[in-house]
This record gives sequence, structure tokens and C-alpha cells, in this order.
Amino acid sequence: MYGIRAMVVTVMLGIGIAGSSVPIAATAFAAPSSSISAGTFSTWAAAQKAAGFPLMKPTQTFGLLRDGQIIVLSCDSAGKHPKRYVNAVYGSLAKGLLGLGQNNSSRRCGRTRKATMLGRYQINGASATLVGFCGQRRQPSCRSRRIELSLTWRRRGISYQAVSYNEWRATIVGFARKLAVVR
Repeated sequence: MYGIRAMVVTVMLGIGIAGSSVPIAATAFAAPSSSISAGTFSTWAAAQKAAGFPLMKPTQTFGLLRDGQIIVLSCDSAGKHPKRYVNAVYGSLAKGLLGLGQNNSSRRCGRTRKATMLGRYQINGASATLVGFCGQRRQPSCRSRRIELSLTWRRRGISYQAVSYNEWRATIVGFARKLAVVR
């Protein structure tokens, strides 16, 4: 279980777009700051309170159950003040996986790696970019279902990233479009 979460979280830590090759995160967590209420939480409301900014939560997970707790960490790459990063994973690598990451830094929370641009979508009024880790040297075809996908967008100073593995493009887009505000 930990291996699955580590893979998804390392993919989800960054959000950035540059040219035809789109950088996505490939790094470990930033160390939590003492002023941040970092930790793991069983409810979205508790994670939102710890994060200190409005969160979105999935309303449709396509039959996938959450794998573990919701994680809140610091994202110190924002510059002046420590910001928060929140992550949740649904499913498994074997059966299909969806993940949601969000941070209040309006930029990525880690290093990036190259990916292939696959399209642009509208997610709740914001323009989102879909990339895949495919179609490049030693990677599977971008037509394959068994690739990592990352859909990123920003809205009201919050960066969002939905990730998937072993899911179709329509699934990750549908997952992102069905997010709801945590109350």
C-alpha cells in the first residue's frame, strides 16, 4: 500500500507547464514545517481545517476506494511563506488508480520531469492541461490505458492535480469535473 501512495504522491507534488513537454513532479515530500498542521486525516473536513484553505473532494471515484488517509504536508517552494499540500489516493495500481492533490501555493511543490501533452479540458470553469508519461523513449504508447496521466489546473490561487494510472482519459477528466467543495 505504501508503495502505491509513494508513487502517486511523487507524481502529484508538482504542477507546471512548459512548451510541448510538460514538467510534472518527481520528488519526495517537503519536510513539514512546525507552523503547519501536517498529518494524516480520515475526513476531508479535518484535512481542510489542518490545511487552512478551502479543499475540493471527489464525489465520483468510479468504484475505487480511498487508499489510506488524506495527507496534509507543507509545500515550502512557494517562497515567502510555507504553504500546504493535500493529497488523497483512490484504488490501486493493479485495479486502477485515481489521486487528487491540491495546494495553496499557486505553483508546483517540487521538482518536475517531462511528460507528453495530451490535451486541454475545462474543469469547473478553469482551463486544465492533461499530460501523460508516454510516447517518449522507453515509455508505453500514449494510446495505452496503462500509463500515468496528470491533469492540472488552477483556480482562485489554488493548484489542483488529478492523477491516474490504468484509467482512460475520460475517467480522469470525469473525476476532476465531479469534485465538490468540502463543507
